[in-house]
This record gives sequence, C-alpha cells and structure tokens, in this order.
Amino acid sequence: MGTPKAAIEIDGETLAVRTARVLASVCSPVVEVGPGYTDLEVVREDPAGEGPLAAFATGSARLPDGVPILMVACDMPDLDPLLLRILVDHPGADGVVPESEGRLQTLCARYGVEARRIAPDLIAAGERSLRALLAASPHEVLLEDAWSRMVTAATFRDVDTPEDLERLRIARASGADGRT
Repeated sequence: MGTPKAAIEIDGETLAVRTARVLASVCSPVVEVGPGYTDLEVVREDPAGEGPLAAFATGSARLPDGVPILMVACDMPDLDPLLLRILVDHPGADGVVPESEGRLQTLCARYGVEARRIAPDLIAAGERSLRALLAASPHEVLLEDAWSRMVTAATFRDVDTPEDLERLRIARASGADGRT
C-alpha cells in the first residue's frame, strides 16, 4: 500500500480513527492493537507481526475477563455500527461470526469467552489464523439473511491493495459506493 492501512485517509478521517469511533459508539472499553493510530488505549501484539490471532490474544488480554469481545480490522471504511450492534446483541452463542458472500468475516466478529481462553495455547502451538480459533471454539455463523435487510455487504469491504483504495475513491466520488 505504500503506507500503513490504519493511516489511510478516506472522507477526511483515517481508517483507524473511523474504526475506533464506530467501535466506541457500540461498546466499551475499546483497545487498539498496533502501533497507536488513535486516542484509544494501545497495546502491541505479542509477538509483533504474527498475524490476527496474536493480535486477538493480546487485545483480548487487555479487556475484562469472562465476556465476549468484538474484533474488527481497521481496513473496512464502510464498517456499519448497526452490524456491530447486531453482533453484540445476538442471543445464543457466545461467539458470532457473520458470513458475507459465502465467506466468514473473521475480522469483524464477536469472539466468546472460550475463544479468549484458548487463543494463547493456539499461538504456542504455532497457529496464526483466526480460522484455527474458530475451529477450536464454539461459535455461531450469522448468515447473510440475518443481517442483510439492515446492513449492506459494503460494511465488509476492505482496503487491501492500492487498487482497492482507488476503486473505493472512484466509487465515493461518483456516489456509487454501495453505502447505506
């Protein structure tokens, strides 16, 4: 990308600041895992650069015990607070992972107490993936039918490449970006 994704500015706000603002509108406390692009409490993943499972475990350790947590990547410029509210309020399973277009959205999900407990053991065993965490912990898949009447799939759109960013900026400029 040429710059950290968290520092990319879209619509006058960095991706990290926007994500922090949206999360804070739904839950508290909110912790940033990374080098510190927001005013949130910041914690560095351990080991650094080892992927989302290490980030999950590190951030999770900073939050109150015994409760599920939301994990959200900072590269989703259209993250909808309504989707986060749906995840927080969803009854039943401790962990809730939305599905969009046939794919589990592991970087925008509610992870349960059991997932928090076992994440460090998975890291010690060499795992780096949130999919390994899902395979080892109870969760419910929130099918698209359960959320798509209230939130568009654009909420899961991420910015991974310069091309993604350019498409997003063009869509924003033309008003055809799929936001609600």
